[in-house]
Amino acid sequence: MRRVTAIALSTLREALRDRILLTALLFAVFITLSNLLVINFTLGDWTKMTVDLGLAAINGVGLFIAMFLGSRAITREIANHTVLTLLARPLSRVEYIMGKVLGVFAALIINMLAMGAVLWLTIKWVQSLIVGTPPHAPWIKPFIYLGMEALIIVSLAVLFSVLAGPARAVALTALTYAMGYWKDALLGAVETAVPALFWPLKVLLYAVPDLQSLNQTGELMNRFDPLPSWSGMAADAAYSVTCALAAVAFTALAFRKREL
Repeated sequence: MRRVTAIALSTLREALRDRILLTALLFAVFITLSNLLVINFTLGDWTKMTVDLGLAAINGVGLFIAMFLGSRAITREIANHTVLTLLARPLSRVEYIMGKVLGVFAALIINMLAMGAVLWLTIKWVQSLIVGTPPHAPWIKPFIYLGMEALIIVSLAVLFSVLAGPARAVALTALTYAMGYWKDALLGAVETAVPALFWPLKVLLYAVPDLQSLNQTGELMNRFDPLPSWSGMAADAAYSVTCALAAVAFTALAFRKREL
C-alpha cells in the first residue's frame, strides 16, 4: 500500500500542475457565478435553480477532467519511457495502475471540492440578495454521487488509454459514459427503431457501469423520488469502487501485453 500511495501522490502533484485543472476550475466558477444573471430573468425557486445549474456545471467539468487526465496518466509516462524506471523497482503493474487511478481521482476530488465551495458561496449570496428565498435544495448527497461517478470514469479512461491510446480513450470513455448514463432511453429508442438490435444491445449494456443509478442530480432537479439514504449511498459507493477495481484489473491484463 505504501508503493500505491507514493505513485498516487506523484500523480496528484503532476495533475495539479496541469493547466486543464486550472482552465476547468475557472470555467466552472464562471458557470456557477453566471447563475446569478440567469435568476434575474426567471421566476421560481432561485436557490434550487442555482443548485441545479451549479451541479450540472460541476458534473460536466468533472467529466472533462476525468477523461483527459485519466487518458494521459499512463500513456504520457510510456511515451517518456519513465514507466520503465518505475516498473524496474519492486512495484507490480496493479500497484502502479491503482496509484495512477487514485492520483487522478484525488486531483479531480480537490477540483470538485473547490467548485463545490464556489457553489455553496453562490447559494449563500443568492439567499442574501433575494428576500424570502426558500432554503436551498439538499445538494450534498448529489455532490457525493458525482464523486462516485468520477471514480468510475477515471478508471475507465485509464483502461481505454492502455487499450487504444489517449485520443481514442477520450472518445471511448465518453461513449461508455453516455451508454451507462442514458441506458433506459437508449434501449427504448433501439427497441422502437431497430427491434433486432434490442437484445444484443441489452446484453452489451450489462458490461457497462450503471451510471444511470448514480445520477442523483436528475432526481434533485425533477424531485420525482427522494434522495437515497446514507445506507443506500454506502451500497452505491461500494458499487462504484467495485467497478473501478474491475477496470484496474482489466487495465493490468492489457498493460502486460503492451510493449513499453
